[in-house]
Amino acid sequence: MTHLLAGDDFQAPGADLFVFAPLGEGAPEWLTKPVLLAAVGVLTVCALAWAAFARPKLVPKGLQNAGELAYLFVRDQIARPFLGKDADRWMPFLISMARRTSCSRWPTPLWDTQMRRSVRSFSRL
Repeated sequence: MTHLLAGDDFQAPGADLFVFAPLGEGAPEWLTKPVLLAAVGVLTVCALAWAAFARPKLVPKGLQNAGELAYLFVRDQIARPFLGKDADRWMPFLISMARRTSCSRWPTPLWDTQMRRSVRSFSRL
């Protein structure tokens, strides 16, 4: 089996796999698909936080309820068990990271499709 993999025509994928072309002809060189997806994720987090907490009510409804539930989950299940008394100091950072991660997972099918195409093209080599 090893003799099949040791052919001279095989070339292992390298760092060039992660070099993305700009999105369009007139687009800046730094404006690639991963940059665009990260920006959309950040804007989504900001929009959801603004919608949830712009006009807070005593009894939460809708997005405020979901936002408070996310905050309580991060505080009680992640921060307090690992950080103890110091958890409240780190909550702004932790909730930002948790929401950013969860909101940025929606473009995963797009990313997976692109990666599958790359793997298929490498398997033909």
